[in-house]
Amino acid sequence: MRMSMKKRFREGVVVLSLFAGSWLLLRDVQGQGYQPPGGGGGTWGSITGTPSDQTDLQALLDEKRPRPGSRFSTYCVSKGSGDFECDSGNMAFTDTLACAGGGVSTTLAYCEMETSGADNERIAFGMDDSVTFAGRNILFQTFQAGDGNESRWVVGLSQNTTDAQLLDSAEPVFNYAWFRVDTDAGDTNIKCLTNDGAGSATVSDSGVSKSAVWRRFAIKETNGVDYKFYINNALVCTHTTDLPTGSMRFRGGIKALEAVGKTYDLSYVYVEQDHP
Repeated sequence: MRMSMKKRFREGVVVLSLFAGSWLLLRDVQGQGYQPPGGGGGTWGSITGTPSDQTDLQALLDEKRPRPGSRFSTYCVSKGSGDFECDSGNMAFTDTLACAGGGVSTTLAYCEMETSGADNERIAFGMDDSVTFAGRNILFQTFQAGDGNESRWVVGLSQNTTDAQLLDSAEPVFNYAWFRVDTDAGDTNIKCLTNDGAGSATVSDSGVSKSAVWRRFAIKETNGVDYKFYINNALVCTHTTDLPTGSMRFRGGIKALEAVGKTYDLSYVYVEQDHP
């Protein structure tokens, strides 16, 4: 049985899903309560101008009017094995995810992917096509856990198209905004990275340990202003430089940096953005 409901937040969306008895709840990264659409009180301020040119009045009306459907969302959720349950459109994985383990519990369903034990082996995955588009404010979320020992893993938004581009360098040069753990680069905490494809990335330390435990990761873009990175709903990094541009897709994966199997667990992926 599958049941899903959506409630729109001031910023973000709640998605409540039931998969084989497992409840999964996506909350907005700022933890705001549900706000019903529509008018109500508020301070209108001073309105000036002439009847033929009241642009300030129009601006106030545009700001105060309810705007249902002004954002849209896409998501994929694990069923515990096999394919993920994805919504319509381009939010679908490029390949069927091979779940070495995983399952459904009372708290979440997840897929566990595992390398075979060879050194430099990769597991990478992503969407069929771009899920974000230039000039939009974007909210991205995922719930996952990656092995942080002698490995490199990333998760976030990217323009790259190959697994090698994604995982063969600690700081590749193309457009992306993602979280990283890379023991070859000396990461002891989870890092936040942005790159605009022009050279070096902006790299910040989240202050959150790289330990392989389940965490909710979120990236929020204010177009042309900044990228904010959240871990378990707490703001950990804000980037205003080397901001990526253009359309991007969800990408994630892990690379073994020793001849030992590495695991990467994924429960859901969610993207929300402005309508054009």
